[in-house]
Amino acid sequence: MIEKVSAMEQLEEILSVEGVDIVQFGYGDYSINLGRPGQLSPDEIHRLERDVIELALKKVISASGSNWVYSISGASRMGRECENYSQ
Repeated sequence: MIEKVSAMEQLEEILSVEGVDIVQFGYGDYSINLGRPGQLSPDEIHRLERDVIELALKKVISASGSNWVYSISGASRMGRECENYSQ
């Protein structure tokens, strides 16, 4: 779970750990850690979640050739946008 500002800052390193096979952005806890509980706009959530998904896809594609990512959140449009993601 990516729920802290420090986790976002270290996301590439986290995703590089062997055996990590799932990552999820927890925008509720992230907003608390940011000092803005429940105050992130849908656009902010969308941007942050997209950052997580895009980096995760790059790591997955480079490690295994796979390009499958599943996302459900308050920014549900994300899943549809990432369905056709390509490098």
